[in-house]
Amino acid sequence: MILLFLLLFSVLVQAAQDAVVIRDNAVVYADQQMTSPLGYFLRGKRIRVGEIPRNLGHVYPTIVSGKIAFIRVLDVST
Repeated sequence: MILLFLLLFSVLVQAAQDAVVIRDNAVVYADQQMTSPLGYFLRGKRIRVGEIPRNLGHVYPTIVSGKIAFIRVLDVST
């Protein structure tokens, strides 16, 4: 019973949150300074983003194809 509780608790403690893209085309960047775009997400796409914004609160880290990418805070709703 304790093992089951610890397993469920460890899954909930992960430092990520769900977000929904609210812009028509939300650009995804390869770096925190937003200098090299990788692609974009369309409106309504549900993604997982980090809880702590980076680059003075301008971008959230996210995972795209197994790699870390960044999306603007203004483009998503958490």
